[in-house]
Formats: sequence, C-alpha cells, structure tokens
Amino acid sequence: MKFKIGDRVKVISNVGGERFDETIGMFGYVKISENLGHYPIKVKLDRQLSCLDTLMLLCEEQELKLITSKTMTQKLNSMMKRLLDAETKKLIKGGLINGDLELTEEGKNTLMAIVFETNKAKMVKIAEENIKEEKENC
Repeated sequence: MKFKIGDRVKVISNVGGERFDETIGMFGYVKISENLGHYPIKVKLDRQLSCLDTLMLLCEEQELKLITSKTMTQKLNSMMKRLLDAETKKLIKGGLINGDLELTEEGKNTLMAIVFETNKAKMVKIAEENIKEEKENC
C-alpha cells in the first residue's frame, strides 16, 4: 500500500461518482490504510463539504496524491521544528515544500505561476520587441 496512517494527501480524481466532484483538490490525512473492500483508504478531510455529512472519505489509491508522508514529517527533529517559522511550517503542511525544505512539484508550479503573474508586463514588452524585430527582418 502506497499510503500510511498519518500521511497528508490531496484528492486528485473523482471519488464516488459525479456527486462528489467537489472533493477534488481537498486535503486530508490518511486515517486507515488497509483492505476495506473496494475503497481501502479512509481519509479525514481538513474541512467538511456540503455533499458529505462527515469529514471521512473512503478512497482508492489512484484517487489520492501524497503531499507529505508521516515518515518525512518525523524526520524533522524537534529542534528543527522549533527553528522553523510558522510560514515554513505552513508551506510543508500545504505540500509546497517537503521535509528537506525543497520545492515539491506543486510548489514549483505555484512559484512559476507567481513569477509569471509578477513579470507578465515585462514579458509582454519583450514579446512586442520580438514581434517588431521579426517584422523588420522580413
């Protein structure tokens, strides 16, 4: 089994049919990871959704993405945890950086989106210059 109790996960595909579309993108923690029949993983979601009357969700492995493994979190010793500021802890918990304080794939995508939005005007100016040069060379 890919997931262990305590792992932080994100729901990445439809769980339980169209009725649960709003579960996609939700974060939670694995509570049970064993053979429960068709849905072997029980996840406790961070917040309750209108389509569910519980915070618990039964999932299959392919419906989840590992954000932070419990073993990775345990690697951060107590001294290191005390040294990390609240914002860094949130980045780890949110899955944007890992226990080694490196960007995750989701963190890289998020950072690139921020860089793009911040520098969009500069990029448009460069694109306009490129277009102007192409016209002059033709």
